[in-house]
Amino acid sequence: LPILSKIEEFDIKEKTYSLISSQFVLPFFSKEDAKSVIIKMIHGTIPQGIVSFNLMGEKDEWKDKWTTWTREEADAFIATLPVKVHKTITEEGMGITRAKDFRYWHILNYVLIVQ
Repeated sequence: LPILSKIEEFDIKEKTYSLISSQFVLPFFSKEDAKSVIIKMIHGTIPQGIVSFNLMGEKDEWKDKWTTWTREEADAFIATLPVKVHKTITEEGMGITRAKDFRYWHILNYVLIVQ
């Protein structure tokens, strides 16, 4: 069954879930806290399960407000984890926010398969 919860409040049980997805949440954490959440997500996913999340890239217009990552920095961290990278998509360019404002987006999207 789907579970909707704040990721920082949810008790992720080890090797329990086939899919854990955290979308547009991790940029609001410090890098160390984001890494900790990603590790918890991976440990909570069964082997061959999927972990999906996105990070804010360093070129994002809101880089002074939230935590940003370079692609190299994110890839280096992910390389230390027991996962296979299934897909990485970098999105970059002008876009519109929910408040109908335009801004420059730079988002790093990851889909990982837990080993």
